[in-house]
Amino acid sequence: MTINPGGFAGEARRAAAAATTQADRAEDAADELREIVESIDVGLSTDLFVFKDDDDNIVGRVGPDANWDILLAALSRADGLEVTSVETVGESSPLVIIDPESNVLYEAPAAAADEDDATAEVIAARGTRTALNDRLSQSLDAYGSPLDSFNGKRLRRLHYKRRRRALGEAVQLPIGLFGDSFTHNRARYSGDLAATLIAEMGDAGGGWTGFGFISGSPAGPYTHGGTQPSFTNGNVRSTYGVSHNGNWTGAYATVPSPDTCCAISSTAGDEIRATFPASPTLSGVDFFWIGTADGVMEYSWDGVSWATINVQGTVGACSFAALAGVPGSGAGTLRLRVVLGECRPAGVNWKSTASGTVVNKLAATGSRMAQLATQAVVASWRAAVAALGIDTAIVMHGTNDQGASSSAATFAENANIVLTNLQTAIPGVDRLLVMPPENQRPANAVAMPAYKAAAAPVAAALGCAFLDTQRDFGDPATPTEYGSAGATPLFNADLIHPEPSTGGRALLDAILRFFAAA
Repeated sequence: MTINPGGFAGEARRAAAAATTQADRAEDAADELREIVESIDVGLSTDLFVFKDDDDNIVGRVGPDANWDILLAALSRADGLEVTSVETVGESSPLVIIDPESNVLYEAPAAAADEDDATAEVIAARGTRTALNDRLSQSLDAYGSPLDSFNGKRLRRLHYKRRRRALGEAVQLPIGLFGDSFTHNRARYSGDLAATLIAEMGDAGGGWTGFGFISGSPAGPYTHGGTQPSFTNGNVRSTYGVSHNGNWTGAYATVPSPDTCCAISSTAGDEIRATFPASPTLSGVDFFWIGTADGVMEYSWDGVSWATINVQGTVGACSFAALAGVPGSGAGTLRLRVVLGECRPAGVNWKSTASGTVVNKLAATGSRMAQLATQAVVASWRAAVAALGIDTAIVMHGTNDQGASSSAATFAENANIVLTNLQTAIPGVDRLLVMPPENQRPANAVAMPAYKAAAAPVAAALGCAFLDTQRDFGDPATPTEYGSAGATPLFNADLIHPEPSTGGRALLDAILRFFAAA
């Protein structure tokens, strides 16, 4: 079968006003097409293309007013020929014809944009988006740049439970905050986030108190009411305290507990005390630990009567159990101490039946998304997180991944692992990925916007909510402007952390506005 360009050159030019931009391009290439395929003069000047069989019989025609889809459909009927249309404009060919031996018989030239050509408008309108995939990504704006926020309505549990509480209905909303020092230090935003939501919805209890800490600063022994381990994870609220006594060390961001940390001691009598307020009344307390081969502890609510608890189990895995004898009223102190063997207590979950919200601070200062991803694939981590009953999980990492020079691709991969395993642990859980602002660390190998650009499509693909807090601080290209000595001082003089009374408020406001706007 042959393709005949017929009277294409003359009649098609006169019909150019009615032809599409793509057809115009093919018209301009008619002379080249004649040199490639056999030209048969059939005297039909109105035909763009005439199809003939091997006996020279006309089996199909395409007129000059045919639209591009019809033209391609007609060409595709040519036996043995493959016709390819390219979506992009300006630089790519809109039409390629290939024979059965994969030889290119014809490739229409790309259009040259000029002010009289509609192609120029298309090129200008596409902005920086040069590929169809970019143009269709829900994580990008109309110009191909990552959106600052999207999928806020995916926080289904948060929204409907807040509405139920506003209507006076009995319901609890447990929230989990995963992250690094931005979240770990409750003075920055996490403590006030908890206070704001509790004021709005009611107090449903203390939630997680972590016993882990960074070892060696200062060194033990520790005493209750005296010097305590640095950066103890503790609770998001100061009304729930924790203190150590003895020669404890810490495993930090390396174990599958809910906050990836625990305390460690093999000295009999070493003790941890966790305090709780009178309100709301405790309905239960779950104790979490990392299993060892020989650990045994005991606990007491009054310092007089003690109950033994085996903290062995699967070595290295996180286990948990409900403690007996929980006081029915009043404030108090839970005392836990080593009896024998190596013991690795991780924390407790203070539970209540009261309506409202409970905020679980599951962050470890200095930790990275990579470390959280390592624990997220562990079955016992997922079980431990699920035991907290979290409805809305908020993950904010990046600053320490920068410090470790993790690539943007690696950061995105680890974010994918964390967000995927949260869904596995708690089917239907709300997931919000929050990006921190660029800091002023002078040696960042990867800029925070690169992490954002890589992680936003991950959140979109997983159906997670996404919030970038950069614009709440300033231009990432000039972070010193919002540094401690900048025009709008939002960061601490250490160059790395938001100042609690300024940048911390900016973080808090960004999250609360996202909740309200979604």
